[in-house]
Amino acid sequence: MNPEGPTSERNLETVKATLDNARADYRDELDRTTALDSKLTNLAGFAGVSLSISGSVGSSVVLAGHLSLGFTIAVGACLATAVVFLLATVIACFIWLAPQNYPGLAERGSRGRLDEDRLSQDPSEALVNLAATYYLELLPKYRAINLEKANDLRRAYVLVSVGFSAIALALVVAVVGAVV
Repeated sequence: MNPEGPTSERNLETVKATLDNARADYRDELDRTTALDSKLTNLAGFAGVSLSISGSVGSSVVLAGHLSLGFTIAVGACLATAVVFLLATVIACFIWLAPQNYPGLAERGSRGRLDEDRLSQDPSEALVNLAATYYLELLPKYRAINLEKANDLRRAYVLVSVGFSAIALALVVAVVGAVV
């Protein structure tokens, strides 16, 4: 859409529909941000609970003394690795959930919308300018933020996966050590 195009050729209903679509796209991107933040929050909580459980269960297995020294060291090393990666998941999620500098309508922009010249514009021209603000300024910024958040979430899943793999390995080592 060319916001500087001639207003005489614009259909007001089409321009209104374009603005409605721009606002809907913007809301969709905000919803995506909320969903990504929710996933990071849930993952941080899940990793934190897993960290707590694996620490208490693991320490009881190690301190029970039923395993030989070699297996006890191996189980301890696996659990230590799990703790490091699960703690890294929690810390990373908290960092990635920290408030961002989200784009929005600045006070200057709000005041500009009430300027007498703006208010006397042809309605289709004003609506085109609003749609252009959404499509050309706000949406690209939010999409970039959400792409970064999605990549952060992917990294958090990798961290928690390594942590859980270390817990699984500790269980295998403990079972083998109990049998040997």
